[in-house]
Amino acid sequence: MSLLFASARRLMATVLAMGQSRLELAGIELVDARDRVFRIAAFGLLGAFALAISLISLTILVAVAFWDVARLPVLIAITLVWMGLGLGAIWRAQYLARVAPPPMSLTLSELRRDLAALRKSIGGDGS
Repeated sequence: MSLLFASARRLMATVLAMGQSRLELAGIELVDARDRVFRIAAFGLLGAFALAISLISLTILVAVAFWDVARLPVLIAITLVWMGLGLGAIWRAQYLARVAPPPMSLTLSELRRDLAALRKSIGGDGS
């Protein structure tokens, strides 16, 4: 009977150690997800700001289009730069959102492997 209890204690220690490492992995994945959301929000806000500036520049461009010909190329360049920056930032935010892995995917994968290994070690069919 003592052998059975020792085996059960070893199994429990293994399960607890696996649980601890999986919780640590989950924490790392949560930090990664938080950072990804921050980057997406930052690029989205930068894009919105840049597009707003481009609209202001466009307004100024229209206002001075008939006023002084020398300022027109400068205002066109400023408008195009801001618009390009805004569109680029929005494109980058969309890309980051599209290529992001599902939340907790590594943790779930490791838990599936752990479950299969435990079932195999106790004589289950592994499914």
